[in-house]
Amino acid sequence: MRRQSESGREVFNDEKVVLVMVGLPARGKSFISHKIKNFLSWLGVRANIFNVGSLRRKMSTGKQSYDFFDAQNVAAKQQREELAYAALDMALEWLGGGGEVAIFDATNTTNDRRVEVISRCHRFSSDIKVIFLESICNNAQKVTNSPDYKDMELEDAMADLRKRIEKYESVYEPLDNDELSYVKLINMQSKVICNHIYGNMAHMLVPFLMSVHIMFYTAIFLAADSRKLSKAIFRYTLW
Repeated sequence: MRRQSESGREVFNDEKVVLVMVGLPARGKSFISHKIKNFLSWLGVRANIFNVGSLRRKMSTGKQSYDFFDAQNVAAKQQREELAYAALDMALEWLGGGGEVAIFDATNTTNDRRVEVISRCHRFSSDIKVIFLESICNNAQKVTNSPDYKDMELEDAMADLRKRIEKYESVYEPLDNDELSYVKLINMQSKVICNHIYGNMAHMLVPFLMSVHIMFYTAIFLAADSRKLSKAIFRYTLW
C-alpha cells in the first residue's frame, strides 16, 4: 500500500506488526517506544503505544508498592497478567481497525508471557508479525521518572524502584529463543543484536534503533527546601 506521509515522503507498507518491548523496569522501554512511534509517524506509518503501566494506573484506585510486582504474590500476579492481556487486546483491535504498528510497552520478562503474546497475536490474525525489542541497560547510574513515583519523596521512590527491579530480576528470562524475531538493544546503542529480522518495517526500524541514545541530564531549580530540590532533580532526570 502506497501513500504520502505528512512529511511528504512516499510510504510503502503492507504489514501489521506488534512490537513487543522486553526488559526490567527503568531500562528505557517507554523512552524507546515513544522514539519509535514518533519516527514511524513521521514516515507516515500508523503507529501507537499500548502501555500496561498506564492502563494499570488508570484502572487502579491507589498506588502499588514493590510487593505488587512480586511473582509470589498470586493475586497481584493475576491482576498484572489480566492488565497486560487487556492492553494487548486493545493493541490488536487497533491494528484491526487500520493501525499498522502497535507497540506493546510492558516488561514481558518471562518466556511464558512472550509465548502467550505470540499465541494471542496469531489467533487474532495469522498475518500479524511479532517482533520483540529487549532493552538491556547495565548502567546503574540511570534512573526513571516513572509516573508511579509522582509526589513521592526521592528516597522513598528510589528505594521502591530498587525493590521492584529485584522482584522482576528474580523471574527475568532474557530473550534467547533463536526462532523468534527480536532485536536486543544493549546500553541503548553500544551493541545491537538482531535475530530473524525480516520485512519492510523491521528493516526500517533497525537502523533507527542503532542511532537511538539516551538524553540524560538534570535540571536544577532553586528551592528553599532541600527535600523539594531533591524531588525537582528526580522529576527532571530523563531518559
